[in-house]
Amino acid sequence: MLYFLTGSTQARCGGAIRQALLLTCLATALLWQGTTMALEDTLTNAQRQLETNQPDAAYQRLRQLDQEHAGTVEYDYWLGVSALRAGHLSDAMLALQRVLFNQPRHAGARLELVATHLRLGQIDAASRELARLEALDAPPDAEVAMRRYRDAIEAHQRREHGPRHRARLTLESGYDSNAQRFPGQFFIDPNQLIPEALRPLVEEIELIELSRQGSLFQQLGARYQGHYPITDHQRIELDTALQSRHYLEDEAQPYNLSALQGQLGWRHALSAERSWRFTLQTLKAWHDTDFSSLLMRWGIGAEYRHPVGEDSRLRWHAQWRDNRFDQAPRHDHDSGRLGVELHMPQAGWALRARALVEREWTRADGAAARDGGDLNHYLVGLGADIPVGARQQWRLDLDHRWREYRDEGFAIYNEFEPAVRRDGSWEASVEWLYQLGSSWLLQASAHYEKRDSNIAFFDMHRHQARLGINYLF
Repeated sequence: MLYFLTGSTQARCGGAIRQALLLTCLATALLWQGTTMALEDTLTNAQRQLETNQPDAAYQRLRQLDQEHAGTVEYDYWLGVSALRAGHLSDAMLALQRVLFNQPRHAGARLELVATHLRLGQIDAASRELARLEALDAPPDAEVAMRRYRDAIEAHQRREHGPRHRARLTLESGYDSNAQRFPGQFFIDPNQLIPEALRPLVEEIELIELSRQGSLFQQLGARYQGHYPITDHQRIELDTALQSRHYLEDEAQPYNLSALQGQLGWRHALSAERSWRFTLQTLKAWHDTDFSSLLMRWGIGAEYRHPVGEDSRLRWHAQWRDNRFDQAPRHDHDSGRLGVELHMPQAGWALRARALVEREWTRADGAAARDGGDLNHYLVGLGADIPVGARQQWRLDLDHRWREYRDEGFAIYNEFEPAVRRDGSWEASVEWLYQLGSSWLLQASAHYEKRDSNIAFFDMHRHQARLGINYLF
């Protein structure tokens, strides 16, 4: 009897388990069906928003479902399309690549990927994807877009391989709070240079007072850039610029500065996104109201540009310069620098990062050498480019510099005690650009600099504001 009761109990338990499993499967199927229907409704709404020119709304809604549906081909495709239309190029690239990972022959995703590469300026990648798309026997309704993209790629290649000329005239007015880069006020006592035993025999010299002088200024500039092709992958690049700043206050006018500089370069393109460039550089500077000769500089440089990841670009550059000061030969020096710049597009804006290492070697020795002798200079910085609509852009920059001289000096500025000078400075700037038309560009900027030094005389802060108009040729 016990056996039959036990068997009956087992039968009832087995039936209960089967019913539970059946209910679980049914609930899962209903849940999956509900989720699928909800996704289909969301995708349908997103397509309507794209058709009514609301790409950002479609992108924001689809992005909320990324954790649940990433890897689903239809979801990834429409997420990529909406991200591209809304200007979120990195997200568009990622979503479209997920589609092609699952379905390599998805013509629509590959077509949108071509457009994404073009928006990022990745011409080689766009050309490769377009060639793959053409090999897929894409549907006829894609032919129009494919021809348009092919024309855009060929137009870019013609621009790169043909001569190009750009010129700009700039007129600016502004204010400089510290044209001399002096501290607020500083006194130097020349009598301390006289040996103590001789001071009773020498007439006392008055204290020298130094103070910073703010002044309005006007600035005129001109620049020309030309590209001259040699072959399909090589070209000559010419860059010349003239700039002259004139201060209105008498005390600041000795710091008027004019400069003429030129650069002749040879660029070899390894691809549309990778290139080498070698340059010869020169600069001539004048100062004061009589345009006294200040500086003559010669230099050579090299740079290498290449992509990083999907949409970032890296630029390495190195320079060697010979600097000769016409009225102060003790400041003559050679300098070498190595720097790197990274450009990283984000969703609707771009981030820039940079670093620089520089060394200056003084030419003179002993008493004839400049104070402090050789100099080490380091810089790190961040910047951002933020477009606002089709005509405006903001540029933000923040830099930190370190300068360290190798020898003792600067006694006259340090209570006549020589010291190894070390400076640290912060520089921040903001610039606003507004395109008035095809030939006119309005710009306004503000700049702040604060320098701290172990020698108090060189502590300094300075701010500038400028408003300018550019005519573009």
